[in-house]
Amino acid sequence: MAKVAMSLMCALVVAGVLGAGFPSFAQTPVWDLKLGFSYLGTSGNSRTSSTGLSANFERTWGDWKLQALASALRASDDGEKSAERLQAAARGDVTVWKELALTSGIAWERDRFAGIDSRSIMDAGLKWTPELDADIAFSALVAATYTREDRVGTASDGFLGALVKADAGYSITESAKATLTAAVYPNFEKATAWRATGAAGLQASLSSQLALKLAYEYRYNNRPPASFRKADTATVLSLVAQFPALK
Repeated sequence: MAKVAMSLMCALVVAGVLGAGFPSFAQTPVWDLKLGFSYLGTSGNSRTSSTGLSANFERTWGDWKLQALASALRASDDGEKSAERLQAAARGDVTVWKELALTSGIAWERDRFAGIDSRSIMDAGLKWTPELDADIAFSALVAATYTREDRVGTASDGFLGALVKADAGYSITESAKATLTAAVYPNFEKATAWRATGAAGLQASLSSQLALKLAYEYRYNNRPPASFRKADTATVLSLVAQFPALK
């Protein structure tokens, strides 16, 4: 199954290269980098703390685009770790016809408090980014996936699946923006073992390079490891440093 998934991804990459050609590095690349930090601490009758770090990077050359992200979230209660989630991902897109692009990505995550020691996902498919009103951004992605999963207390498992994802953004004012993301991960080998994630955010600029962001995240696993719950949520308030035009 892993060989099938890798073959599909390689075929899509080759098709993209033949259809769009290699990127011209003589073109001026467009950079975008955002770094986020959040912290909450209490003392006295209760002693709790939570810390979050995130980084989002994007670079484009004409029809080509590269995206990468990483995040870490940790919380403790009276000195005992109560939550910890690590994530990292990278994605490459190449536009092959008008608003349609070939896309391929790889993602990794760890959340032992949700029963996951390690989960790696490779995907390849199509991405649609229509040109809408200047205040609205939208993209939809459909891809085949191969997932390798190590669950707490069980053996490793690999399976084929899919990814259906939508991202939307709306500029409320020149300094405020709302975002919404939703994704579903069907499992082709165990139909009931599907997953879904979603996130809603509101960001307000404090200056040309600083912003305050409030985000709500929802994650659902229809067949979680034994003794773990199906749904997890997180609400994060963070300070974001933006670098819109690195040279």
